[in-house]
Amino acid sequence: MPGARLPLQKIFRFFYPSRFFRTFSIGSSALALSVGTAAGPLACGTTGTTLTVAPITGITLRAETLTAGYGCGVKNGQVFRYLAVVLGANPDDAIVADSSLKRRDELLAASLYDCFADGQFIDLPVSGGSSDYVLKAYLYDSAAYAAAGGDARFNGIANRLGALRASVVADGGADVRTAIQAELAAIPTTHPTFTTTCSGAQFPDVQSLAVCEPLTAGKLDPKP
Repeated sequence: MPGARLPLQKIFRFFYPSRFFRTFSIGSSALALSVGTAAGPLACGTTGTTLTVAPITGITLRAETLTAGYGCGVKNGQVFRYLAVVLGANPDDAIVADSSLKRRDELLAASLYDCFADGQFIDLPVSGGSSDYVLKAYLYDSAAYAAAGGDARFNGIANRLGALRASVVADGGADVRTAIQAELAAIPTTHPTFTTTCSGAQFPDVQSLAVCEPLTAGKLDPKP
């Protein structure tokens, strides 16, 4: 009996497109982000698809940094949620050449976040001729958050600040700015478990990280 032929071996080739790199420069340091993807078998005559990543301009407040040493959760002493407020340079200080001498008291943004979520502030406006900002973070454990009024109160604070900021952009009336300062001054009365002050600089097409001071217990002056 003649020997049976061996079955032809199937050969699969996997093609991997070249990796692409984006470099984010923050001050004198640079962070290279490498992303690689693998494609399945390609048929003859097909062409690859180019993946385009839109650049993001903004500042990120890292949740991991804020909760370091305390944890994220519902236990006493753990960060449960946090309210972040971004302040830019006072518009009247636009003529001040030294950015470090500008007053950072112009409300630009405010948001409420879960402990595991990074605070994302995208395309912040230049304020007072500066792209350097102060970020105030008010952090609450679960018990403190509930005692202060929970979602209803904190969502209300964030929404009111957002509406007031929109009014400033629309007309910039003195009465609106007075209302903003009153709203900011009331935040410490919510008795946050921890507070911290952070700084951040915004660069075109870069998502930079805010640098924060160590957490301290209790109230934080809403002004820089």
